[in-house]
Amino acid sequence: MFTIPAIPPLSHCILLWGLVPALRMAIERLLRHVFGVEELRHPETIVVVVLVARWLTDYIVDFIRTVIEFIYLAP
Repeated sequence: MFTIPAIPPLSHCILLWGLVPALRMAIERLLRHVFGVEELRHPETIVVVVLVARWLTDYIVDFIRTVIEFIYLAP
């Protein structure tokens, strides 16, 4: 009988662990490029970009975790 593991494989956990900082940096770079933050250098704008990047990263990672849990925990 086939059993579905209750915990995702270690490779998926390592993938998510490595994905979070890379994804956050990519989103920050994209937002800085879109809003032209490199030229402006306003601290409050950079803070907003970093906060939005963190929020988007958390949202994307939660979505990926939900998909992985659905795949491994679905009946």
